Amino acid sequence: MALKMLAAYYSRGCDSKELFHGFAIEKCSSFEKHLNQYDVIFLNIQQFLIGAKNRNLTEYLEQEVLEELLEEYGSCVKRLDMGLAGTLKKIYVKKGKNLYRHGL
Repeated sequence: MALKMLAAYYSRGCDSKELFHGFAIEKCSSFEKHLNQYDVIFLNIQQFLIGAKNRNLTEYLEQEVLEELLEEYGSCVKRLDMGLAGTLKKIYVKKGKNLYRHGL
């Protein structure tokens, strides 16, 4: 549950201000600064364990994440052979985006 709350707080993909209403974090001076400002990679490792079957888990996980990054950032990422770290770096440089990596 805590991981989902972190993702909800940081992720640009949702408007979660009401979710934190009444909690102490709402009173923090940096609450608004970071709320829903980042692209978050949220990984459900159990799902990857099931999906990997007989494949190498690390390679499978990296390939799946790379394919999602290609969908989202296809204008920056044209190929998948740079690896995950190289792809994230390229996106950051091209877009100036902060990618809050979560769950790795």
